[in-house]
Amino acid sequence: MSYFKEVNIGEYNAQVGFGLPCPLIAIDDGFDQTNTAHWAMENGVLTILEDKIKSRGKRGRHAISMSMEGVGLYSSGDDVYTIRDTMDHEDTRSDDFPKKPLNRFLVHAALSKIGITGGQDVAVVTGLPLTTYMPVLGEVNQRLIDAKRENIMTPVTVGVGNTPSANIVFHGVFPEAIAGLADYLIGNDGKFREGMSFDVVRMVLDIGGRTTDMAIILPGNDIAKIHTINFGVSNMRDTLRRMIESKLDMALDSISLDEALMTKQATLFGKLEDFTKEWNTAISSVLKEIFNAAGDIRKLYPSLREMVCFGGGAALCESMIREQYPEVKMVENPDGANARGYLKFASLDNIDPIRDAILKRTSGTQEPVTVG
Repeated sequence: MSYFKEVNIGEYNAQVGFGLPCPLIAIDDGFDQTNTAHWAMENGVLTILEDKIKSRGKRGRHAISMSMEGVGLYSSGDDVYTIRDTMDHEDTRSDDFPKKPLNRFLVHAALSKIGITGGQDVAVVTGLPLTTYMPVLGEVNQRLIDAKRENIMTPVTVGVGNTPSANIVFHGVFPEAIAGLADYLIGNDGKFREGMSFDVVRMVLDIGGRTTDMAIILPGNDIAKIHTINFGVSNMRDTLRRMIESKLDMALDSISLDEALMTKQATLFGKLEDFTKEWNTAISSVLKEIFNAAGDIRKLYPSLREMVCFGGGAALCESMIREQYPEVKMVENPDGANARGYLKFASLDNIDPIRDAILKRTSGTQEPVTVG
């Protein structure tokens, strides 16, 4: 949905801009999927609109339109990538992904999908996996945060004519998982949701693309423990691919594999094939690793009263998670929880430094500003 192509930016900023001179877009730029969230006024009510793309891109030009024009092309200097949901793609699962051009181009592709392009000024907030953001409890990885901020703010053009993409005038970085919990606790009005208690011990389980983040939150919302493991939806997808390709003795393209992952079946050469058995085995094999790690943490906190789950993995295999943890609190629209949490963090706690940073940058006096 190209929301910002249909609205007057000046009027939008006046209605829901929180005093900012440009739109504020939260982007959960994950290894498997990139989600966006932004404020909108609908029928007089402040709400959050969401969108998403798959985190897929490949260096070079790999698609053209029927009119022989490049499709999904993004470039910075000598770096040229094709970004498309339906193509075979480079593996995003590397520790330096936040510093790579592919991460930058995926952010711009997500912005373009909602209508932020053509040199439009925009402020963005993104995230990092919990123990990447904070390798040791209480110690923020400022070097990586700064490197990611610099990467995302590098100018980007689209297509073959060097048309400007979005002009990112601010970039803040927040921790995943903690942001998703904020979305669970805080409503769109900035107030804590009705019935929420802050006198209980909570565990957060954020099943993402490459990683699964876990955290223990004590009464008063103090963070007691954080843990990240490298298991997520991408592992489920890889395992399912291997099982289906072994069964059929053929290679799957991205479209067929996506269909199998999302529906447990796929139409191959016009014939509908059922992969329920393979799907169950692939998903459960990865969830086993996640459940084992979560169990090791849970047993350290017998005072645990609530488990909150979200992320793309939660959206994909909610029923299996509920079988393991019948008492789990599943966040509504779980794969968008972190993006909505970034948006709430930025709007409720960081809007003044964001506004100051934008004004300094546009006036030519930019200094580093940290939010998160």
